[in-house]
Amino acid sequence: MTEWLKSTAGHIYVLKPRTLINGEEVIKIGMTRRAVSERVRELTTGSLVSFDVAYSLHVEDARRFEKQLHAKYSARRLIAGGGQEFFRVPAQEVVAEIERVATEISREKASAACNKEIGAFLDKIGASAVANRIELHLMLIFFGCWAAGVFGAFYFAQSPPLTLLALLVLPIFLVIPYDRLQRHFMAIHYEPRFGAVIEAKHQELRLKYPLAYGIEPAPNPPSSYCVSVTFGSEK
Repeated sequence: MTEWLKSTAGHIYVLKPRTLINGEEVIKIGMTRRAVSERVRELTTGSLVSFDVAYSLHVEDARRFEKQLHAKYSARRLIAGGGQEFFRVPAQEVVAEIERVATEISREKASAACNKEIGAFLDKIGASAVANRIELHLMLIFFGCWAAGVFGAFYFAQSPPLTLLALLVLPIFLVIPYDRLQRHFMAIHYEPRFGAVIEAKHQELRLKYPLAYGIEPAPNPPSSYCVSVTFGSEK
């Protein structure tokens, strides 16, 4: 992990005050680089307000995540401006948003790591080289047909408008045969040689990077919510 990530990693938390704030039920959305319990202790020192920790999650860029959440719920802030962190939002709504964003970030990272690993694997077994050769041959065929069509329109029709039309329209008509030829060549020269080993690799990577394959993580157990944390400021 880079020094930058170490300096920005922390916990996003959602706190539920046990008492009304300005006569309203609200939550606090914040972040801390320390343990959430330490942050709650700091908030309650010298205060009569105690909190339930509705949710907390460790993330790599806690400050940016916090700003994103504050911006999303800015219209429902209890006191506008001043960096206030209290909002008139149900805790479960914010928890769902945090998990949605965190899952999306995790999915992007998993996809990047999975693609990198499968790319290295394809290079190792020679599949990339075969696919590149097939692609090169198809591109030569494609441009050859396109050039022949444009030249034919120019030479036989002797019509600049028709030549321009061929120049622009021919690639569109060549897309379908290009796609069919690609599947044909892959079925003959690629799939029989690499199909089974690539599928086996994908099966392995599904277990390692489930999010990259659209496999959603199991929901957090109910015990991860509403952990009661109270520090005695009342004497």
